[in-house]
Amino acid sequence: MGNHSQVTVAPWLKVLVCLLIFVQSLTNGQDIEPILNVTYIKDGVAKGAVCLDGSPGAYYFGQGFEDGVDNWIIYLPGGAWCYSEDNCLIKSKYNYTGTTKYAAPISFFTFLSRNRNINPVKCVSDSGFFIRGKDLPGASDHALDYFSEIVKYHELAKYLPKSCTRRMAPELCFFPENVVNDIETPLFLLNSDFDTYQMYILVVPNPPMDKNWNCTKNFAFLSNCTADQLHIIMDFQTMFLKTLEGLDDDPSRGLFITSCYNHGISDIQQNWQGLPTLQNKTVQEAIGDWYFERNSVQFIDHRHWHPIDCSNTK
Repeated sequence: MGNHSQVTVAPWLKVLVCLLIFVQSLTNGQDIEPILNVTYIKDGVAKGAVCLDGSPGAYYFGQGFEDGVDNWIIYLPGGAWCYSEDNCLIKSKYNYTGTTKYAAPISFFTFLSRNRNINPVKCVSDSGFFIRGKDLPGASDHALDYFSEIVKYHELAKYLPKSCTRRMAPELCFFPENVVNDIETPLFLLNSDFDTYQMYILVVPNPPMDKNWNCTKNFAFLSNCTADQLHIIMDFQTMFLKTLEGLDDDPSRGLFITSCYNHGISDIQQNWQGLPTLQNKTVQEAIGDWYFERNSVQFIDHRHWHPIDCSNTK
């Protein structure tokens, strides 16, 4: 990574999480990743630096060295959003919302690795290209209502890019399609055109009498989807690619768009260095080519018009 490793995070990826991971950019090629213990914010509760469940805020810190000692990666993992007091209370009981259950010692891998051969990153959006889905029946209103509640509840309007909010309502600026063209930093979009998180939000649950169960949750559940739901899934891919094609042409922008049925690619070792591959390149290799400007990297999987399972590598 050397002295080129500062990473920025797009506005729509600034998720509401507690467990912040701070790691200074590291430059040598050591293969052994150290075990890191959690660091709690001093007087965090008194300062109001708390998680959704009220536990003190915390972070993991990896010490930098050599020419990377003053460079930083700040990683805010997982969590998604909550949009009301009741919804935040529900989320506080699981999934990266407190340090009581999620503060075990860890090692950094993939894009947090101390090995510069594994981790050549500038500014990467992993599974953050959320679309409005204007031509999907009911999906546009659902997605817009969802982001509207988030923007309103957390009073985010003043933090969103003014280049966007001057042109449209703040909630519309939560959709990357409306802000990507204003980003000057070289940007790499890593995404699936069958993104499971967006499927889970946009596709009507099945069966309808149980709103907490959804056939789109993972690849194995797809066989339980109705014909209408499967049709929407295919239409989603078409709309995703159409939205992507509507962006301004930017030669500095990298693309790696898979048809894997998943959400989150770069934080899984087998996906980072194994499946999926596009044009005979792994995710790691493609991002490396883009970062070092060895080749233009704008790869889109046009081989599959249906979701594929990328959970196993061979």
